[in-house]
Amino acid sequence: MDLFGYKAVPLREDHELILYRGHPKEVTAPCVLLLATVSPRPALETVEKLQHEYSFRNELDTTWAVRPMTLSQYNEQSVLVFEDPGGEPLNRLVDGPMETKVFLRLAVAIAHAVGQLHKRHVIHKDLKPSNIVVARESGRV
Repeated sequence: MDLFGYKAVPLREDHELILYRGHPKEVTAPCVLLLATVSPRPALETVEKLQHEYSFRNELDTTWAVRPMTLSQYNEQSVLVFEDPGGEPLNRLVDGPMETKVFLRLAVAIAHAVGQLHKRHVIHKDLKPSNIVVARESGRV
């Protein structure tokens, strides 16, 4: 996959990884999510984390998970490329208390997604709002 045909817009960042939305320069190409290492020389554990996440690509269904497409290089960084379901990380959408209906709808959708992972004997070891993508209009998680 040629990632140089995309403009990367940051969605979230921590000490080792940055999540970008890749907007294609060509109208016909789809948007993608790019999970890149912060450092061009990341710790071995960080690269192994990306490789481990990529290894689950065949276990995940796009109705309840963001599925990896490829593991690549972009701007001298290791990058895990995901299909983009749209939406935003949950931590960017929550700015205070939620209405009960909205909260319950999200809670049920998150529980369903985690349940689907567990059915496949996969444990998400870093479940937090910044790692949950929500399409606000549809309520899809």
